Amino acid sequence: MLGRITSFNDRWVVQYFQVVIILSTQYCRKVDNMTENDNKEMEDPKTSTHILAFQKAKILEKHKQIEALKNQVAALENENNSIKKSISFKVGSTLMAPLRFIMGLFAGKVDVNINPIKASCDAAFWAAGLLEVSGWALADEEIDKVEVYANNQLLGAAVLGIHRNDVQQAFKDQAFSEKSGFNFQFNTSSMSEVIEIRIIDQSGHELRLEKVVIPATHDMSLNAQYQIFLQLQNHKDLGELQYKPLISIIVPVYNVEPQWLDRCIDSVLKQSYQNWQLCLFDDASDSEPTRQCLQRWQQADDRINVAFGKSNRGISLASNAAIAMATGEFVGLLDHDDELTTDALYQVAVALNKDQSLDFIYSDEDKIDHLGQFCDPHFKSDFNLAALLSHNYICHFAVIRKSLGEQLHWFRAGFEGSQDHDLFLRVCTQSARISHIPKVLYHWRKIAGSTAITTHNKSYAASAGIKSVEHYLASKHLQGTVSAGMFANSYRIKWSHNNALVSIIIPFKDQLELLKKCTESLLALTAYPNFEILLVNNQSRQRTVIDYCHALVKGNDNIALYDFDEPFNFSRINNFAVPKTQGDLLLFLNNDIEIIDADWLDEMVAQIQQPSVAAVGAQLLFADDTIQHAGIVVSAIAATHINKHLPQTANGYFQRNKYVQHISACTAACLLVKKEVFIDVGGFDEELFAVAYNDVDLCLKMREQGHLITYTPYAKLYHHESKSRGYDESESKLERFNQEIGNYQKKWGHKYQGGDPYFNPNLKANAEKISLDI
Repeated sequence: MLGRITSFNDRWVVQYFQVVIILSTQYCRKVDNMTENDNKEMEDPKTSTHILAFQKAKILEKHKQIEALKNQVAALENENNSIKKSISFKVGSTLMAPLRFIMGLFAGKVDVNINPIKASCDAAFWAAGLLEVSGWALADEEIDKVEVYANNQLLGAAVLGIHRNDVQQAFKDQAFSEKSGFNFQFNTSSMSEVIEIRIIDQSGHELRLEKVVIPATHDMSLNAQYQIFLQLQNHKDLGELQYKPLISIIVPVYNVEPQWLDRCIDSVLKQSYQNWQLCLFDDASDSEPTRQCLQRWQQADDRINVAFGKSNRGISLASNAAIAMATGEFVGLLDHDDELTTDALYQVAVALNKDQSLDFIYSDEDKIDHLGQFCDPHFKSDFNLAALLSHNYICHFAVIRKSLGEQLHWFRAGFEGSQDHDLFLRVCTQSARISHIPKVLYHWRKIAGSTAITTHNKSYAASAGIKSVEHYLASKHLQGTVSAGMFANSYRIKWSHNNALVSIIIPFKDQLELLKKCTESLLALTAYPNFEILLVNNQSRQRTVIDYCHALVKGNDNIALYDFDEPFNFSRINNFAVPKTQGDLLLFLNNDIEIIDADWLDEMVAQIQQPSVAAVGAQLLFADDTIQHAGIVVSAIAATHINKHLPQTANGYFQRNKYVQHISACTAACLLVKKEVFIDVGGFDEELFAVAYNDVDLCLKMREQGHLITYTPYAKLYHHESKSRGYDESESKLERFNQEIGNYQKKWGHKYQGGDPYFNPNLKANAEKISLDI
C-alpha cells in the first residue's frame, strides 16, 4: 500500500497515478482494436474463440488494475484535500512550521493497524474443466489457510507449504518465506471471470485478493498462441548505440514476383537501425517484371545497390556476386521473397554492442501465410553443434562477419539447396564466437515451391546437405557415415567408435517380472559386444528374485550381484556401485527398462566418444509407444521432460524429438556417462537429491565444467516408469519430492534465471507440452 500524503509536495504521486491510468486505458483500447481487427484473418472459428476469450480476460484484468489505481488515487486526493482544509495548512505561518514538524514526528509514531500478511496470486488459469490457482503468502506467523471463492461460494482450500525460492530471496528475514507457495486445483465445467482468494494466518488476520481467471493458452494451437504473443510484443528500440557497424544485406534475385520483392526491399527500408546497405544481384532473370522492379528500386535510395548478371549462375554464385558489392563489416542473408522485422538490424547491433568480437549471429523466425498472417514461429536453441550437424536449424536470419566469410570464400557451387547449411558449418570450424538472438527477426514467405511450405519442395537439398555434413567431418578429421535422417533434409551420422567396456548398473528391489524383462532383453537383443552388468539388490524380500539373480550370475561371466542393504537412495546406490565397475563408461539403467533395438548401445557409445561429450541420453517410450523421455529442459524453478506423452511417431516442436542434439540434461533411467567425468564432479549427490533431480544435478555439474550432454533418438527403449517403487503419491514422498525441488532451486535456480540455453525463453520451460510463454 502507498504511504500517506504528508505534505503538499506529494501531489506528484497523484499525477503519476493519473498518467498510469491514462496509459493503461489506452492500452486496453489498443487491445480491443487488435481483438476486432486481427481476428478477421483467423480462419478457424475455434482458434478465434480461444484468442477472444484470452484477450477478454486480459482486458478485464487490465480494467481491474485500473480500478485499483483509481481507488488509490481517490484515497490520496481525499487525504490531500483534508490536509488543505486543516488549520495548520490554512494558517500557513512560519511560526507553525516547527509545530508541524513536531506533530509529524509524533504522527510517525502512531500505532497503525497494519495487516501482517504479504501475498500475491501469480496466476489463475482455467482450461479443459480445471481451475488452477498459484501464488504465495507469508506473515509473521504461519499461514493457516488459503481459500478460493467464486461468486462468494467456497470452492476449497489450497495446498500450502510449496517451496518458493524466489520469495525466500526477496524476504530473507521472514521465517516462513521458503515454503510460502500455495496451489489450488478444482474441476468445474464453468468458471466465473474473477475469483477471490482469502488468506488467513494463525492469529486470524485476513487478506483478500481478487484475480481474473485467464483461459489457459496451452489448450490453444501454437499458431493461436502466436497471435496473442505478437500482440504483446514491443519492437521499440532500447536506446542509442555506441557501436554502429555497417551491415550489408545481400539478396540474390531470380524471377520473383514484383509484389514479393517490393515487400522484401521495403522491409529493409523500414529498419529502425539505419546504417545498412542493400545489395541485390539479379541472376539473369527472364522475367521482365522482376528486372523492371529492380530497376525502379535502384533509384530509390543511395544505400541500395543493384547488379544484373548476364547468365544464370545459381544461388550460390549469385549470392557471392551480391556480396562482392558489400562494403559493410557484417553481411546479412535475405531471400528475395522474405521480410525482416523492423527491429531486425537494431537487435543485431545490440548483440554486437554487447560483444564486438562476435562472428556469427542468428535469430528466431516465423512464416508468412497466403493471407499475410505471421505463423509457425521457430523459437530456436542457442548454438547447438549436434543439432546443426543433424539439420539446418539456424536457417534465418543469419549475419556473418564479412572478413570471416571472405576467408571461407563464402558460398560454394555444387551445394545449391543446402548452401546456407554448408556455409554455417564451415563458419563453425573457424569461430566459436556465435550468438543467438531469441527474437523473431525474419518472416519466411510460404509460396508455391518454397521450402517454407514443405522441405520436400527442394529434394536436391537433401543430397547437398549430406555432402555439407560429410565435408564438415572431413575438415575436423572425424570418422563417420552420413545418411538421411528421420525427416526431410535431416541427417544421421553413424560415428566410428571403439568398443570400450561399458559397465551397466541396474539397481532393483523385488519385481521379478520387470527385472527379467530388463535383463533378458538386454542379453538377447544388444548387439554391442563389450559390456558388464552390475545388479544392485536394494533390500529385496522375494526369494524368487534373489534366486533369479544368482542364476544369472552363474550363467554369465559378465554379470555380478551386489547387496545394498540401506533404505532407498538412488544416488547412494549408484555411487556405491561405481567403484566396483571395470569399464571406462558407466550406463545407469533402471530395472524397468526394456530393450527394443539391437544397436541402441552402439549408438550411445558412438555419441559419447565425440569431442567434449560426457553423457548421452536415449529416447524412452511408455509401453503404449508414447514418449516418456526425449530430453530435459531446466529453468530456475524446475526441470521438465519435454514432449512427454506425444506419440513416438510425432516429430515434436520443429522435429525436436527426431534428431541428435546437445541438451542440458537427460534422465538417468538410461544414461551413459564417462566414468572419469562422473568421479571428477563427485558423482550423484546423495544428500540433496536422494530420489529426484539427481540426474539433472549430475548433468548440470558436468555442463558447469564445460562438458556436453547429448540426446539421441536413435537409441530407443521402453521405460515402464516407476513400477518398481511406485509414484511419489504418499504425503511423506511428496514432502521429500518438494524438498528436493527446493534443493534444486537453491543450487541451480540463480544460474538458470535466464532459462535453458538449449530451450528458447519464448517457450514455456515448465510445460511438458511445448507452448509459448504468454
